[in-house]
Amino acid sequence: YAADFSDAVDLVNRRPEVWSHLAPTVYPLEDLVTAGLLPMAEHRQKQVKTLFDPSLREPRPLRPRV
Repeated sequence: YAADFSDAVDLVNRRPEVWSHLAPTVYPLEDLVTAGLLPMAEHRQKQVKTLFDPSLREPRPLRPRV
């Protein structure tokens, strides 16, 4: 972790489109259990990171800043 973290952050900063591979979807907070906790607990998550936005009503694709 300590050796790789800064390189990973630099990579994402240089190529913001990488986020779409790590977390392709942003979910509303009400989906925390069904889209975040259950898939993780059942070892069936499909993405590396799960993002939640309390202002959303429906899931949406991540739109990275480029």
